[in-house]
Amino acid sequence: MAGLMVGLTRGTEPAEVLRNACRLGAFVASHDGATPLLPAEIIQKFQEP
Repeated sequence: MAGLMVGLTRGTEPAEVLRNACRLGAFVASHDGATPLLPAEIIQKFQEP
């Protein structure tokens, strides 16, 4: 949900928002716990431009 909200509030293209949010959700769902350490490639997608 956080990935979706970040993309939408920044005005990112909807298709890219969905790709990034799904990628982030899939990563989190594939690890134990609700807040796994994220790899740098995913973090970069959500940092300020």
